[in-house]
Amino acid sequence: MIIIPAIDILDGKVVRVKQGREDTARNYSDEPIKVARDFLDNGASIVHVVDLNAAIRGDLSTNRQILQNLLSTLRGSKLRVEIAGGIRNDSIVQEFVQMGASRIVIGSIVYENLDIAKSILDSIGDGRTVLALDYDEGGFVRTHGWKSKENERVEDALGRFKSLGFNQFLITSVKHDGMLQGPDFLTLGKLRSKFRIGNVRLIASGGVSSESDLKTLSQIGVDEVIVGKALYEGTIAKSVLSTYN
Repeated sequence: MIIIPAIDILDGKVVRVKQGREDTARNYSDEPIKVARDFLDNGASIVHVVDLNAAIRGDLSTNRQILQNLLSTLRGSKLRVEIAGGIRNDSIVQEFVQMGASRIVIGSIVYENLDIAKSILDSIGDGRTVLALDYDEGGFVRTHGWKSKENERVEDALGRFKSLGFNQFLITSVKHDGMLQGPDFLTLGKLRSKFRIGNVRLIASGGVSSESDLKTLSQIGVDEVIVGKALYEGTIAKSVLSTYN
């Protein structure tokens, strides 16, 4: 299992939010590149970078230069960069790939315009495309910054999109995200049982708070786990990045 540290950027600052609510944002750094380098120095092999301005506000411009500088700085290093947040057309995807992004996370676009989503998948391949499936307390998929509820449960969505060629899935529990109260082990366990290791790459996100959580996720068979607030608050030591990579 690989630990992927998260860098969420809002108005140029590294923040963490609770359950996707912008009004809960807490600032941890004004220097995203410095934060990324720190994760690299501690053994991370990949980092998850989210443009919250794009994801929450639909604002693709505020953080664009910061993302470009980050990708340029890390290009050629051992730290791969995964970009997420408000990516809803192929031209943006191609820009990020040309800048040096290793993986692109898409989400809402698969419900908004499936043809565009499939075009992205075809253009960069399933190894570089990650499909984010965020779900609420009832198990239903949430899109557009978690504001919209889709009439599809996360396990059904995963199966449907798997049949369309997607292979890497970022699974986030809205209820658990940013709360430091543990992940949704039950749902993740059910998904792993239904979609076996080697058939689907399962990336867990939301609520990870301790090394005990990491061990349980590893036992479940999760391929990767995104960790954010726990690393910033110190409930998980950054040194674990060199152990899980």
